[in-house]
Amino acid sequence: MNPFFSVIVPVYNVEAYLQECMESVLTSHRVPANYEIILINDGSTDHSGDLCDVYASQYPEIVHTVHQPNEGLSSARNTGIRYASGEYIVLLDSDDKLAPGALDHLAVCVGSDFPDLIVNHVDQFADRTNHYTLFNGNYPEGDRVLDCREEYMKLLKNKKFVTSAWTFTVKRELLQKKKISFYEGIYHEDELWTHKICLAAETLKYNDEPFYLYRINRAGSIMSATDLKHLSDKMFILRNILTDAEKLDFAKKELAEAKAAELYWSIVFGAKDFMNTEHKGELISFLSRYMNLLKKSKFSEAKVVNALFSLIGIKNTECALKKWKQ
Repeated sequence: MNPFFSVIVPVYNVEAYLQECMESVLTSHRVPANYEIILINDGSTDHSGDLCDVYASQYPEIVHTVHQPNEGLSSARNTGIRYASGEYIVLLDSDDKLAPGALDHLAVCVGSDFPDLIVNHVDQFADRTNHYTLFNGNYPEGDRVLDCREEYMKLLKNKKFVTSAWTFTVKRELLQKKKISFYEGIYHEDELWTHKICLAAETLKYNDEPFYLYRINRAGSIMSATDLKHLSDKMFILRNILTDAEKLDFAKKELAEAKAAELYWSIVFGAKDFMNTEHKGELISFLSRYMNLLKKSKFSEAKVVNALFSLIGIKNTECALKKWKQ
């Protein structure tokens, strides 16, 4: 019999964290195991790959290890999903962990409704501490099946949409049917993937029981890096969303434009750091081309920036934003 949950864990040079991550999954249930763990060793150069093999040998019925050359997080996740056989996909980064009883809580949330998508409660903690603070959660809807697209718009309007892929548990069948995978070779791939699953899903439930524990401020974490590629990849994703939106019906197109407006807003604040570089012209051209998205933004601050763009120009506005942020 196939497992109910497939827990996908991409692994790259995390030997200091992998045991803690794995133990959190292996102790996340009280009922007989109804899950599998798929470890994707993405070309690690430390002992992470060896640890993956150790767990696979200790728990052969549950843990499966796949070794591949280093191809990045998106590729590792895609590989894991291809190998998965569970009804639902759970994504877990190897330096994070699941809360005690997480998979039991998730099974209760799924219940007999079998929603396409579940938005999970997430707490965050600093490296080497046991102090947890809310990252995403406190959902008011309770144990009800909701319309996914209506909830997606609400989350965007209320600035509560968290783009991290591990926030969501999704039906594997939905990913297969809609041919949704992670775009490889870019940063912020979660922005595009979560948008696509929210457009594709019909039904959604919120899981407000403790579920995901997100480690912050880890040394060497990719999330700590900021450079022009991060910004240009966001610009690429925005264009991709708007191109695909032209093929959608009115309701889905409205959602895509709202998501693009949210992304544009983050690009506005990212561009300020590059206005005195050789990339100034490219950035001004991009911001000018998609400036109309500010009018579609659900953020009240966007109206102010839109007015400043018109009054003093994009470059001067970006310079003002940089001074304001300082």
